Amino acid sequence: MRDGVVKLITDRLVLYDVVEQARQALAARFAAQQVSLHNQVAPELPRIVLDERLFTQALIYLLESLLGANAAAGALHCWAEFEASPPHFHLRLHDTRPQTDLAALRRLFYAPMSALLSQRHSLPVILSRVVMRAHGGALQISRREQDGIMFDLFLPLMAVEPSVKALPAAQLFSDQPIEQPGDNL
Repeated sequence: MRDGVVKLITDRLVLYDVVEQARQALAARFAAQQVSLHNQVAPELPRIVLDERLFTQALIYLLESLLGANAAAGALHCWAEFEASPPHFHLRLHDTRPQTDLAALRRLFYAPMSALLSQRHSLPVILSRVVMRAHGGALQISRREQDGIMFDLFLPLMAVEPSVKALPAAQLFSDQPIEQPGDNL
């Protein structure tokens, strides 16, 4: 069985020290699962304002949801991109593990929030959705027969503290969908 692999690859403008902090946090969190994280970001790239807590939380919660308790055969690759128009952070996770339960993942990510709150095992999913909703984010899941499963997380870039943009708790836990239209499963 091959160790799970998480690669953080940035090919757009990126805030270097934020990515490095996220890399260290993720490496520590998943050390027991032997999941490696590779930072391929050049420190001389221009800087973009992004809240490092949002970046790290979104990564950790989503990876916890996908990896579960044990690292699995196959690979989980991660790309992080910064798009200019409109300004947003695009995180793409590519899951090539053959035993990944796509139906179960879809139920967790797309289920009404009220249903998730009654399921303790889905706490990472709840947290990831709260983070996305608080910052105007969206999640899209697509399946490609040869390539595995793609998870695309979209988060707007912010120049303000999260507390300024935060939504009331009732909205954070709303059953309203946060997924992008056009999901292909």
